[in-house]
Amino acid sequence: MAQFKIEQWLEICSSFSSFFKEVHGAVHLDEDAIAFASPPSTVLTGLKVFKSGVFGATMPLHAVDSRIEHILFDTEAHSITLSGSEFEYTYRVPPQLIQKRSDEHAPE
Repeated sequence: MAQFKIEQWLEICSSFSSFFKEVHGAVHLDEDAIAFASPPSTVLTGLKVFKSGVFGATMPLHAVDSRIEHILFDTEAHSITLSGSEFEYTYRVPPQLIQKRSDEHAPE
């Protein structure tokens, strides 16, 4: 597990990219935000974190927007916990999106 304050933006971006490396979907990074989005043909889900601490997450049955101060990456549980002074949200990657190493080289 790796935990960062939102001010540790470069470390967050690096961990975010690594976290989603084996997840079916796309990571987009720019100067002010980092985002993950699943392919439209799968479970529709996404997570976007802004350098300012604002974030948004979507899952099939809910969406959430708030401001955070800390972010915790748990690669074994395939979850990211975003927390602020009075708020905590855990984004869990749907199992259908987790790629197994053997899937990386399988023909489509």
